[in-house]
Amino acid sequence: MTPDFCSPILYKIRQGASDSATLLVVISDATQNTDKKTSKIVYFILAEVLRGDVMTVRNLNFMFNPSTVALVGASQRPGAIGAVLARNLVSAGFKGDIFPVNPKYETIEGLPAYPDVDSLPITPELAVIATPPDTVPQLIEDFGRRGTRSAVVI
Repeated sequence: MTPDFCSPILYKIRQGASDSATLLVVISDATQNTDKKTSKIVYFILAEVLRGDVMTVRNLNFMFNPSTVALVGASQRPGAIGAVLARNLVSAGFKGDIFPVNPKYETIEGLPAYPDVDSLPITPELAVIATPPDTVPQLIEDFGRRGTRSAVVI
């Protein structure tokens, strides 16, 4: 069931490239269990990406091949999703810079941790957000203000 505010976005995507349609499926699935405000923000961001020219694969490069990643909600707590994500990013051999974000820790997986988005030393290409749903809209806004090009919400 698609909210009414999504109709123009869906129409534009259906008229565009297959990459856009694929992205919509991903975003739709990701927002099914989120609150209405979060869904609106995600769809608004998608609309901004698609405005004007048809989306190309080049625009997805920052998501699928980033050189820098910020992991918000990174943790040292065993079993926590933020701990699993941090461990996997480090142990998988990611070649770029990883910036764990969590005000509770000084280091996570041997990397310096940052208390918030504004404390990051550089603008990451990808933000991975693993925090409670009510924090997501503000985090997306913070990363967008900094110029981060893509985000994944877990």
